[in-house]
Amino acid sequence: MMSIKLGIIADDLSGGMNIGVEFSSSGLRTTLMQQLQVSAIDTDVLIFDTATRIAAPEMAVRSVQEAAAILKAYDPLMVVKKIDSLLRGAVGYELEAVQKVFGFQKCLLVAASPKLGRTTVAGNQLVDGQLLEQVRQRVDPSSTTEGSYIPSILAAQTQLPVDVLKLEELEADTEAVVSRIRQSTASVLVADCQEQAGLNHVVRAAYSAGVRYYAGTYGLGEALALLLRPVLPPVLLVVGSLSAAAYEQVAYLKRALRCPHIQVRYDESFLNADVEAYARDYQASLQAALEDAPFVILQVSGALPEVELLWRTADRLGMERSTISARVDAMLQAIVKPLLPEIGAVVATGGSTAHSIFSLTQADALQLATHEILPGTPAARLMGGAYTGMPFVAKPGSQGDRDALVRLAQHVREMLSAP
Repeated sequence: MMSIKLGIIADDLSGGMNIGVEFSSSGLRTTLMQQLQVSAIDTDVLIFDTATRIAAPEMAVRSVQEAAAILKAYDPLMVVKKIDSLLRGAVGYELEAVQKVFGFQKCLLVAASPKLGRTTVAGNQLVDGQLLEQVRQRVDPSSTTEGSYIPSILAAQTQLPVDVLKLEELEADTEAVVSRIRQSTASVLVADCQEQAGLNHVVRAAYSAGVRYYAGTYGLGEALALLLRPVLPPVLLVVGSLSAAAYEQVAYLKRALRCPHIQVRYDESFLNADVEAYARDYQASLQAALEDAPFVILQVSGALPEVELLWRTADRLGMERSTISARVDAMLQAIVKPLLPEIGAVVATGGSTAHSIFSLTQADALQLATHEILPGTPAARLMGGAYTGMPFVAKPGSQGDRDALVRLAQHVREMLSAP
């Protein structure tokens, strides 16, 4: 029987569909079935709906074991037990049933779906910022789940040892989180999560730690889809605007997407320095970042006090500010030019910055898309030259809400997925 990338066991049809769309929208062939069968299916992601959300524990275990046994024959790279974000159903029983069939040592359980208002803090499940137990009567009066603390909910259904990965632990770098996961002796690791970027972070770390069994809700689908989708070249976000809006957008982007931020620093020596020499260390930093991250920020607009110092020094020396701008432009090109072949898409903030990068590509023109990503900011692709087809976006520096760069980065990333 052919192998698949991912096998998912869901306890109801809507749950199987809402996690499945994260994979189908990423270009992975995704199939959902309610009738279990062992005949070969040519797909990347295979989802079985066992319809056991309201089943008695004994029946739920039998159905899940049967589904797991069939999935095992497909030799999946990873296995997911889709659970309910309100923790209804035989969650603990079903987790253990899958574990026994596959022989997994560890399961990462992420019950959060931040985009749907479901988060996990200190092991407690929250709905729109309130403990699950406080809203259960409102969201589902028929639920028999008691409490909000996930380890306690699991303990009522399984004897599998449970550990909680706390928010402060998961804010560390990937290497530290990998070490934390490997050191835990628990069978189920419940991960705190308040933002989707944090969810993606802990899932990447768990995969690096060798975990191949996951349990979660809608939000887990995005994180796993990022692991399974084809490797795409990185998106470079170049920021040259001195607008306060641009600085706010960079700060939000760093938090939301956890991307490396290379900030060019300036002092008086820049006015007389060899710009290529000045660029050398930043070029090395950018190269390293492009090798490791899907999104990288290169900010050539310095901190305002540094810029004001340059202006005062230039005024004293009789140097025009346009000369400073030309030197910044030359330095930017020196940083980026040798690395262009490694870049998949560009988002440039600030008109002169966008012009500098565009001229560097030696493209003939831009093919504008038929829609705007943000008001006044359309998607586009380069036409002509070595980088034909590269997504290219130019955003006015002072425009857009704080999430503007996040939305632009994610959009051009999707353009790379569907050239």
